[in-house]
Amino acid sequence: MNNGMRFFQDLEGLESADQRWQDFINAQYNDPNFVKTHHHRMRSRYLDSINLNISKKRKAVVSLGCSFTQGQSAFPADLVDKLRPRGGNGSNFDYSGKGHDIEDMLALAHEYTIPLKVINDNIWNQAKNNLAMHTSPLEIDNAFVNKFAELCDYVPINMGHNGNGNQAAINRLFQYPIDWHLCDDIIVLWCYSDQHRYDLQNDDMISYTEIGGDHFAMWPKYDEYNPDIEKYHAGTAWHNTQWYFTKTVRSEAFSYLNHMDNGIKLDTWCKAHNAKLMTFGSFCKVDRSEIESEFLHNRVIRDHNRLVVPGEVYPPSDDQRFWMERYLNKFPWDSIVKLQGHDTFLDLAIAQETQNDYQGMTMWDIIQAGGTKDDWIFPCGHPSGKAHKLLADELYEIATEVGILN
Repeated sequence: MNNGMRFFQDLEGLESADQRWQDFINAQYNDPNFVKTHHHRMRSRYLDSINLNISKKRKAVVSLGCSFTQGQSAFPADLVDKLRPRGGNGSNFDYSGKGHDIEDMLALAHEYTIPLKVINDNIWNQAKNNLAMHTSPLEIDNAFVNKFAELCDYVPINMGHNGNGNQAAINRLFQYPIDWHLCDDIIVLWCYSDQHRYDLQNDDMISYTEIGGDHFAMWPKYDEYNPDIEKYHAGTAWHNTQWYFTKTVRSEAFSYLNHMDNGIKLDTWCKAHNAKLMTFGSFCKVDRSEIESEFLHNRVIRDHNRLVVPGEVYPPSDDQRFWMERYLNKFPWDSIVKLQGHDTFLDLAIAQETQNDYQGMTMWDIIQAGGTKDDWIFPCGHPSGKAHKLLADELYEIATEVGILN
């Protein structure tokens, strides 16, 4: 199945859908204009489009990160004015539980050329068979890397993926067969994710046709499995994997050291490809003084079960501290940029709100609040389409000022 038709792969359960839904999906499948529109929206993710465009323009801008980079919830404002996202804390327009009227969804899907789909996911330990719009290509199309590329006529390459951390994002530079050697100019935009995420290779989702789905991340998990409250999609086994990882491997120093490794690897790649680098936070910043305090002044002490010994502090020797400081200095600190004075994409978006209700709030706080009033951030905690455009404009201005763009 070619790229243009990939969104029709999983239609099991379509026979149970409303007949109008079935007719719409069948019409999409046979509409060349629809397929062309979808393929264009995914131009920053499909390898054939990326390499074809590189061969023509010979200059590319690459974005690295998590869902903030991929473009989750980057809906255009006029679409949201007509029909708002539904589905709990998610960013989807869905028809589960009659969340939206089917007539409204069909009309919107037709107007904005959005695929309709049947959802068959094992999520929260429950199978569901719901109807929804497949808005991801539209969101990806509005992601900041595409908007930045439009400003400077570069080829956009979106290597962000929801749920992933920094290790996955940077691995993708090495993992995919992109014709970097044809590029006369490369700009890398690293919108780093939570440094406490730890990525693992996904052993059944490697694809050399489309970027993404190649890693999954562990986050620190401090509570043992409780079936009464646990809703993680992978259930007991995965929860316990994260729990034992947190108890026996992970520490603050572990997370920070991995973040340093990722940054140093990225800096090395950029130097090897003569690429220019700008970095900034998605929803959390990197504080050098905080990192220094973790492993320049304290050592992690564990017992024979690899559990951290509480209250035990052993300062590193002067020699250890000297070498660790040299290691820290290898991180590309000079690539970090301020976004209108802010450290993160989230804070830049919050600052645009007309009310000060959200200043200082974390992504999780905003999720609990149900998003922001002026739609700079949606209930899922992700910036909207207008926030992505604002970020692209800001990055373009910075890149021009510092000479990254000539």
